[in-house]
Amino acid sequence: MTDLIDISDALFDSGLEKDAVITHGAASYSGKCIFRNPYQRSGLMGVDYEGSSPIAICEFSMIDDWDALVNGTDTIIIDGENGGAAFKIREKKPNGPSYTILELSYD
Repeated sequence: MTDLIDISDALFDSGLEKDAVITHGAASYSGKCIFRNPYQRSGLMGVDYEGSSPIAICEFSMIDDWDALVNGTDTIIIDGENGGAAFKIREKKPNGPSYTILELSYD
């Protein structure tokens, strides 16, 4: 059975990773993240809508205390994304011992 740490090492050495900086209050943390922004198109009761749901998959070692992040007030800047502007962190979803998924918003 493959260890989760080995999978994470392969994930963050895949060529998809980007430099990122998370800001929490006055502190900043640098590390690697994989950015995904899936486009979604759907409809409800005859009304079509579309949008995206940006996420960042970040190395767990990037921050000492993920629990300290406050949804909606902390930010992340991902190299080459969003014109260099920060995303707000809407929600964090720890995913095992090696990485965390952050749901992001543009505002």
